[in-house]
Amino acid sequence: MRTKSLILKNRIVEEDGKESITYETSLPLEILEALKQRKFLPQTPYLHWRRITRLYYAVTLGDKCEDCEYIWSLNNAFLPKHVVQEIKIEEERSGLEANAIIWTIKRWHGRPVALARILLGYDKNIPVEISYESITLTPEIRYYMQLKARTILYWKQIGEEGWIITKGTKDYDAKSWITCDTLTIPKKFQTVHHFIFLTANIALKEKDGKPALLLTRTAIRDPLDEFLDTTIEKGKGKIEIHDLYTKYTAYLEQKQSNPIYKYTFEHFINELETRNVISKRQKEDILQKPNEPYFIHGFDFKTQTERGDDG
Repeated sequence: MRTKSLILKNRIVEEDGKESITYETSLPLEILEALKQRKFLPQTPYLHWRRITRLYYAVTLGDKCEDCEYIWSLNNAFLPKHVVQEIKIEEERSGLEANAIIWTIKRWHGRPVALARILLGYDKNIPVEISYESITLTPEIRYYMQLKARTILYWKQIGEEGWIITKGTKDYDAKSWITCDTLTIPKKFQTVHHFIFLTANIALKEKDGKPALLLTRTAIRDPLDEFLDTTIEKGKGKIEIHDLYTKYTAYLEQKQSNPIYKYTFEHFINELETRNVISKRQKEDILQKPNEPYFIHGFDFKTQTERGDDG
């Protein structure tokens, strides 16, 4: 059994002007019912929080004690002081706020125990720098996953450009590792064309009760590549280079593309050479006399059938 509850952070200003912060959660009913399955249940049950490791606790029901909290309003409860103290330390260290708890029921010495994993920054979306081969990880992501150099992470693809990344070895498509502040993208997912600009976002999630990353990648093609694909094709004809440049600038205005793609004529010629539309020698000939007509052979303009032309 596994479920999740949210943490509500309350700031209260006391009469003396000092601010106090409480952390409140709604205990899932299925977790509460499971904890009640014991021979002797106190008339007024309290939640006992026993620390296992960082932000990970074993929670049981029992009598009132110094390090426990009363369940009020059916299944609501405040987190006890020793848990709050650790949360505040980790919030300051990570720059993230505690906002969720993953609950799992286990049996310990014959009675049910709820394992509570407190998550900081759960569901937060973090834009990241991405290249063809790697992702630059932010401090928040490294903290959330407790990443160290050479940590192995396992990738499971969901959708065309999305992946769940975890430390778990169960059900994965590829794996990679951390190198300094970057995460290597597995080779099988390094399939994006060189001339495509990438943006990426990582959401802090959970899988199987443990922290996980949801990576979504968006590929944005350079408008020049789109223009060339839809405008010219190899053939027996010839294309005048200034005419091609004029069509490209008109294409950009129609697409309302980012101004960074509005190349000068010289830049446009350089880009054509990198894409093997013209040779290096042709580029040099054009740029030596940029105002004179120049035809590139072996290309034709594609027929624009959508205009309704006959023939």
